[in-house]
Amino acid sequence: MLRPFLILLTLLFSTLTYSQEFLWSKAIGGPGQDFQGTIAKTPDGGFIHFNSFSSTILIGDSLYNTGNINGYDFLVFKTNLSGDVLWSKHFTGNGQNYCEDVSVDQSTGDIYLLGSGFGTWNIGSVTVPNVGGVTVLIALDSVGETKWVET
Repeated sequence: MLRPFLILLTLLFSTLTYSQEFLWSKAIGGPGQDFQGTIAKTPDGGFIHFNSFSSTILIGDSLYNTGNINGYDFLVFKTNLSGDVLWSKHFTGNGQNYCEDVSVDQSTGDIYLLGSGFGTWNIGSVTVPNVGGVTVLIALDSVGETKWVET
């Protein structure tokens, strides 16, 4: 009795596992070090991505530069279900700036970023001063505009 059940379960699992359809792939990156972080689903079916990068990075048709030597910036961007970049937001400063995590409010589409780093940060119209190591919580609306920043 157990053997037919295991065979049926194996066939069902194999069918479900191997019948996935490949949709698309995109290359994101640059000549320096790039770190892809968490990807979060948005209420409209898209995705929020973030990357920490050194040097330059190409996202969609936009090229971003860190603007500082031996430093990292981070970039947040939204794609639709097909992987097309809808918008991107560059967070820069004069040191090591990393995005650690991202979360999306499924009712409003607001985006919450947890960042950390050393050096001064420029986040929208807010400048976070160099205080050694700092943790930053950033809220963006669904189109990437800065709502608020907390340190």
